[in-house]
Formats: sequence, structure tokens, C-alpha cells
Amino acid sequence: MNTPDEPPDARFVAVGGVLLFEANNEGEIMRRQQYKVSPEAFVRAWQSSETAGEVASKVRMPRARVFSRAAWYRRKGVRLKKLRRSSRKLNVAYLNAIIAAS
Repeated sequence: MNTPDEPPDARFVAVGGVLLFEANNEGEIMRRQQYKVSPEAFVRAWQSSETAGEVASKVRMPRARVFSRAAWYRRKGVRLKKLRRSSRKLNVAYLNAIIAAS
């Protein structure tokens, strides 16, 4: 039986804790990943990490999905700590010099 957000006639395949399913929707194959990470596990990983990349490696999710889930939890009222931003700095003058040279 399918839940409302699943495509009809879905075939499920579990790969490394990630649930994938495919469905034929007017001749197109659709894929969707669901990451089986409980809210408790996600919050523990977030609170014990320094960067989003570290969280992503702990919960085995892409960084974009980590940011999305954190934003959703915050909208729901979960008070997640702020993580350290990337230390990579842009050398704006150097990049503009490259643009001017081309």
C-alpha cells in the first residue's frame, strides 16, 4: 500500500540505509531517496558537529539535504546551534583580475 507522497505502483529498493523507489509516471522513471535518519539521530549529529559537512558524513546525507532538514526543524521550533561557516575566503580582487584579463 502506498502512502500519499509515494508514486502509484512503486517498487522499493533499500541501498545502504537509503530507501529508493522507482515508478512509471506517463512513461518516465522517477527516483526519490528517503534517508532513514531519525530526528533524534539528526539532532545529536548536528549538536556534536562543527560544520554541515561533518553532519552530512555522520548521517550519510548530502549537505544540501542536511541544510534543508535543519531549516525545517528550526521552522518547527527546534533550537539547533549555529554551525561554523566554511573558512574558505574569496579573493575578490584576484577573481576580478581574471575576468578583466579574459
